[in-house]
Amino acid sequence: MACSRQIRIRVFTYVLVKRRHDETVLPCRCVFRLKADGTYKARLVVKEFMEQKGIDYTDIFAPVVRLEVLRFLFALVAIHYLECGQMDVKTVFLNDKIDCFIRMEQPPGSLIDPMSRRDYVCLLQKSLYGLKQAPHFWYWTFVTFMVSLAFARLQKDRCVFLKASDDGFTIVSICVDDILIITPNKALATDLKASL
Repeated sequence: MACSRQIRIRVFTYVLVKRRHDETVLPCRCVFRLKADGTYKARLVVKEFMEQKGIDYTDIFAPVVRLEVLRFLFALVAIHYLECGQMDVKTVFLNDKIDCFIRMEQPPGSLIDPMSRRDYVCLLQKSLYGLKQAPHFWYWTFVTFMVSLAFARLQKDRCVFLKASDDGFTIVSICVDDILIITPNKALATDLKASL
């Protein structure tokens, strides 16, 4: 649990606010998992089944790259001997600011005084695992970032980004938290990974 708590504190996922009895407060729980390498993973997860459409969220759609486009990209890599790299974004749903007010019960093991725990709830500042709209927030955060780097989004597939420069071109594809980077040389891929 310490790992998950450190991540939440580091990225300022929530702040404590006074409980308002006229608003929905979502419950949360800790999810523990044993990883393949023998280490443990702990995650704080919002119980999203309590979220109400139109109150807690409005849009949850987040596109993923189409399979035929992905096949085309891999064919392009094979035919033209391009560099192809993949990266996984760590703590992907903890990085995105949210555009609505979502209140959540304090996590189990909070360090606040037990007597005042019922008077204070967590006002989410950033997305958290389990929110229905978490993938939507992540997608738009990623789009904004890629546009700031002068990438253009393809019209036919909104999860593919392209940038041409004097050194060559870079194609980036996204599927939730997995990013595929295609370039003619490793230097372009290294530069992009450093900025991500």
